[in-house]
Amino acid sequence: MALDINLELARQAVDYVRLKLPLGAWDKYEDLEKDPMAVIGCGVDLRLNLDINNKDPHYVARMAMGEKYGCGNCGEQAAVAFDYLSRYTTRPLEWVGLRGRCGAGICDHAFVLMARKRFNNDPSTWGADCVVCDPWLEVVYPGKDIMTGMETVLKGSPLQLMVVYTEA
Repeated sequence: MALDINLELARQAVDYVRLKLPLGAWDKYEDLEKDPMAVIGCGVDLRLNLDINNKDPHYVARMAMGEKYGCGNCGEQAAVAFDYLSRYTTRPLEWVGLRGRCGAGICDHAFVLMARKRFNNDPSTWGADCVVCDPWLEVVYPGKDIMTGMETVLKGSPLQLMVVYTEA
């Protein structure tokens, strides 16, 4: 029951991100196809004006800038989803960064974890109600399925999570 509610809230958060960041991401081919100059220009403006020394939690600055300019990569999109979910969902709520070797290069990716019970890299211990909300990939799924859900990002690398911000 709680899993179904969390999945629905995560879907709503992904839809909300699309509404607030209509230009999408400058590192996502599908978004660049729509209007390359607008998306790239938006990304440059956003990153040049992002104040990482802001006293607010980092996600607040990323969310505000993403919403101001109407675009954002995974970090901004996850921040907007986190903000949305912080108003409607159970805790803990985590804005998470994924780091590791991905194929020939270094990958990093940000998304939101909802209701994770154990703070480790073993999805089998996260609990039945844990949900991944990934607005950049436009997917939501149970936390236990993260290795399959992140397959295109991980490309065989081990799961290495870094909690950027949490609300317990």
